Amino acid sequence: MFPIHLPPLRERKEDIPLLVSHFINMLNKKTGKQIQGVSSSAMRMFMDYPWPGNVRELENAIEHAFVLCTRDQIDPFDLSVEIRQPDYPAVCVGTSEAARPEAVSRKKLSKTALLELLAECDWNKAEVARRVGLSRTAIWKYMKKWQIPLKQLSES
Repeated sequence: MFPIHLPPLRERKEDIPLLVSHFINMLNKKTGKQIQGVSSSAMRMFMDYPWPGNVRELENAIEHAFVLCTRDQIDPFDLSVEIRQPDYPAVCVGTSEAARPEAVSRKKLSKTALLELLAECDWNKAEVARRVGLSRTAIWKYMKKWQIPLKQLSES
C-alpha cells in the first residue's frame, strides 16, 4: 500500500473550477436540470472561500445552489451566506451573550453550553455547528455522549 498525500482544497484552488463543473454535471444528470455552469462572480466567491470542510463542503455548496438556481447559470444569490460572506457571523434570533460564537469555542464546548446553544437556535443543530465551528455530525456525537435528546422534549 502506498500512502497518497492530497492537500486540502484551500491549498489547491486551481482544482475548484474542475470540481464545480463535475458536481454540476453530476447533479444535472441526477435532477434533470440543465444548469450550464456558474457566473464569474460566483466562481470568484468559490475561489475566495477557505473551504474548511474540503471537497465535500464544495459538493454541498453546489447542491445548495442547485436547489435555489432557477436559471441556466448559478450566480451569487444561489450561494449560501457562508460562501457569499465568509466573515458573516451566524447568529440565532435572540442570541444571548453566553451563546455568541466568540463566547463558545470548540475547545470549550460543554454540555451546558451546548444546551444553551440548542435552546437559542431552536434545536437547529446545523446552526449550532456553524456557530461553534464544528460539523453537524460532531454536534450529534456530543449530544449522544452527553445523552441530550436529538429533539427538544415537549414541556407538558
